[in-house]
Formats: sequence, C-alpha cells, structure tokens
Amino acid sequence: MQLILFGLWFFLPAGAANVAPILAAKIPGLRKFSYPFDCYVKMGNTRILGDHKTWRGLIAGLFFGTLTAVVQFFLVLQFPEIFSFVPQGYMFANPILLGLLLSFGALFGDMIKSYFKRQFAIPEGKSWLGFDQSDYVVGGLVCSSLLLSFSPVLYLTVIIEWISIHLVASYIGYLLALKSQPI
Repeated sequence: MQLILFGLWFFLPAGAANVAPILAAKIPGLRKFSYPFDCYVKMGNTRILGDHKTWRGLIAGLFFGTLTAVVQFFLVLQFPEIFSFVPQGYMFANPILLGLLLSFGALFGDMIKSYFKRQFAIPEGKSWLGFDQSDYVVGGLVCSSLLLSFSPVLYLTVIIEWISIHLVASYIGYLLALKSQPI
C-alpha cells in the first residue's frame, strides 16, 4: 500500500504540470498568451508542434508542477505521521529542482509526442491511444531520474497509476466539455 501511495504522491507534480496548460487556456486573462512554442516553424510542410503547445502552457505547467512539489515537501515536514509512506531519501531532494524536473519532463514528453503526431499527420486534438496517456509519464520519470532513483517496481507502479488516472481524467474532462474526445 505504501508503494501505491508514494507512487501517486511522487508523480503528482508531473500530473499537475500536465493538466496546467489545459486549465490555463480556460482562464480569460491568459488566453491572449497563446503563442505557439514552435514559433510557427515548419519541418517540410508540417508544423513542428502545432498550436496546442504554447509558451503559456509551458510556463503554467512548470509553475504549477513546481509549486505542487514545494507544497508536498512542506506538508511532509509539517505532518510526518500522516505521510509516513514517503521514504526518507525522497526528502533529501531539493523540492524546487524535483518539481522542475518532473514538470519539464512531463511537458517535454508531451511535446515529443506532439512532434510525432504532426509528422504522422494526426490532427491536433485527435487522440493517439497509448501515446497520449504515456508521454508525460515517461518524460517525467526520465527527467526526475536525474535527481532521484527508485526501484523498477516503483516506476512500474507510477506508470500504471498515472496512465489509469489520465484515462479517467480525460473522460471527466470530456464530460465537463474541456475535451472534445473521451480519451
């Protein structure tokens, strides 16, 4: 049970970073800051990333993912009895650096997937089953491993948990009209 709880806890900053661009796009004052991250550059006749990957999304994701990590570390320090599932080695990490690595990894993984979607002529916003659910998880785990290393079992737990969470959250987003497709 501790492994499951820690897997959810550890990867929460990446999850926050992954959803932050979607939420930031819905905030009226932030809508005007939607300049594409690829600056409209094309590779051949195809945009590198497309309109859905913006500077606003990158900044929002990095900010909220890192803020999540800082709040998590604060909570563990204030309430260690509640968060006894958190291993000691985790608490030696710099929360800002860990938050940035998890956030950047999640967002960069999503950008890599978007690049390949453009190259395979998959329209923006169109689901790419398997890749849409795993891109941010793989990216976040790879980047965070520069700071922390865990067992393969924890990594597998995180992958299963967060892909499952992504599927459920995507469906809820669809029901709330935040997404055009259920998955």
